[in-house]
Amino acid sequence: MKTLGILCRKQHFENSERFFLNASFVDRFSALPVRLHPILPGPHLTIEADQCDALLLPGGIDVSASFYHQDADEFSDYYDGFLDIEEFLLIDAFMQKKKPILGICRGMQMLQVYFHGSLEPHFDTFSHHQDHFHIVQLAKKSYLRQLYTKELLVNSYHHQRVTEIAPELIVDAFCKDGTIEAFHHPIYPVLGIQWHPELEKNDRILPYFLSIIYDKITPFDPVNDAPEQNEHT
Repeated sequence: MKTLGILCRKQHFENSERFFLNASFVDRFSALPVRLHPILPGPHLTIEADQCDALLLPGGIDVSASFYHQDADEFSDYYDGFLDIEEFLLIDAFMQKKKPILGICRGMQMLQVYFHGSLEPHFDTFSHHQDHFHIVQLAKKSYLRQLYTKELLVNSYHHQRVTEIAPELIVDAFCKDGTIEAFHHPIYPVLGIQWHPELEKNDRILPYFLSIIYDKITPFDPVNDAPEQNEHT
């Protein structure tokens, strides 16, 4: 059975701090053929790329604005210390071994910054969604078109966003307000999803990611995945 490493997030709880793995991931993957391996931040992170077959970067609080040359926003909430740096090192370790990576919400934003892209620190979330749901459009050649129709109702729990894709990445889904909701790398097996598929009843993304891990499908064809996917149609 393949092993999926999931980075644990840090949370202040009463008078202490704890690292945790969301129960939604445990519940979601319990029905799928994969072994979960919680990853705690620390100096051992590069070793995790040897022990795990793939990496999942879950949601969390904001990416520090200093990493994409912006000023901190009053609505932002950042992790203390070196957690962002350690996460970049973890991404790099899996990239060096060309192992699959799925970034969800904050995880997607970390991938955007890792590939030298930027974020908008804060935007009008009230017009972006109603009751934490909105419609996304799928790019014309996206792998998501194999899984869903042209439009998709998704959840939304973020106030940072991607509006200009990093040069190495290709857009897979977007909103009419300019928010990029999904992307992939055309050569490496790297996916970014802004919404939370683990909370969706009709999710097909996590099984698709497992198919990549098990080599059941080729993630992307560098020859046919042309940059024209960045044209939002």
